[in-house]
Parts: sequence; structure tokens; C-alpha cells
Amino acid sequence: MTTERALGQRTNSLLYALLGVLVAALVGYFYVAPTVTKLHETRLATAALAADKIGYETRISEISALEIRLKQQQETLDRLALAVPPDAAIDELIVSLGALAESSGIVLLTVQPASIGDEAGTPVSVTARGSYRGIRLFLEKLEGNLRPVKITELSLASASDVTGASLVNASFKVIAAQATSVAENDPSSTNGAATKKGETQ
Repeated sequence: MTTERALGQRTNSLLYALLGVLVAALVGYFYVAPTVTKLHETRLATAALAADKIGYETRISEISALEIRLKQQQETLDRLALAVPPDAAIDELIVSLGALAESSGIVLLTVQPASIGDEAGTPVSVTARGSYRGIRLFLEKLEGNLRPVKITELSLASASDVTGASLVNASFKVIAAQATSVAENDPSSTNGAATKKGETQ
């Protein structure tokens, strides 16, 4: 009888101990669970922010690359505008001819507007004096200039300076490129203008 009572007490003690552990575990779980959940949410939010940051950095890189390309295109357009101006730009042409002549070691005697005939461009008549090598270098630089040119009516004549050194007098026509409008190049616009003129008459 005593043995059974002792066994029962031990069993009860064990059950109470297990129940205590279970209660402690449940209390601990309910206490820790919100913290774990919050930690998990924080990790998710951090991952989302990191992904957003990467996305923003990618967009910024794309925009920066686009800005660089646009700048390069603008520089190309600016160079094209200098190479083929929309108007005669004779002043710029004269300055360019003077710079090329100086770098070639020759002297420009005259630069005058010239008749162009049926060709498109800005024509000027040029006379220059210098050594044969200098005249040749000037013409080579002129052909390689940023603004495309056509050289016509070239003539050379021997000359000399006050010291008797042999020189060359060169005269030629330079036809510099110039942009033309669509209306100028479109035959239909010319025909239309002629028709309207006839109707007016």
C-alpha cells in the first residue's frame, strides 16, 4: 500500500513537472513569438529595401548612360552644324582660310565672294602667295577641313619676293558646303510656286 502511494506521488510529481515545462514553453513561445515575427518582417523589409536600392541604382546608371549618349549626339550635331552651316557663313569661312594659310606659311592676298552658278554652296575667290610647298600644304589642309569644300579654277604663276626668292601666286575658287532647305531641293515646290505665279498672272 505504501509502495503504491509512493509510486502515485512520483507519477503525480512527474506529471506536474511535465505540465510546468509545457506551461513554461507556452509562456516562452507567446512571449518570444512576436519578437521572432517582427524580426522576420524586418528582414523582409530590409531585403525589399535592398532590392529597391539596386533597382534605383540600375535606373540611375541607365539615365547616366543615356545622358552621356545624348551629350555625344549633341556634340555630333554641333560639329555637323559647323561643317555644313545653314547659311553662307562667309565670315567663319574667311577666318578658317586665314588660319589654314597661316599654319601653311603662305599669305592670303584676297578673299572675295564669287558667283556660284548652278552649284550649291558658298563660293569665294582666293588669291594667295607662298612657296610651292606652302601652297600645296594649304590646299591639302583645305580639302581635309571640317567644312567640306570644293576647289575649282586653280591656276599657279611663278613670282618672287623683294629678295628674289622664288614664290608661287595661286588663284582658285573655293565652294564651301552649305545646308539647303527641302523647299530648295524639292522640284514639286518649285513647280508649285511657278503654278501659283501663273495663276496670279
